[in-house]
Amino acid sequence: MDPLPETSARIEGRAIAWTSRAVHIEWTDTQGATQRAWVWLSAVDKI
Repeated sequence: MDPLPETSARIEGRAIAWTSRAVHIEWTDTQGATQRAWVWLSAVDKI
């Protein structure tokens, strides 16, 4: 699997795990594939 580019992007996804500092998110990309990544908590907006 190729790594995701190091750039900012706003996506709609769901939190599947978290710590006090980071969130493991999951989303479906434009190709229909499920993607997952850990991001800093400050990068996440709750909706």
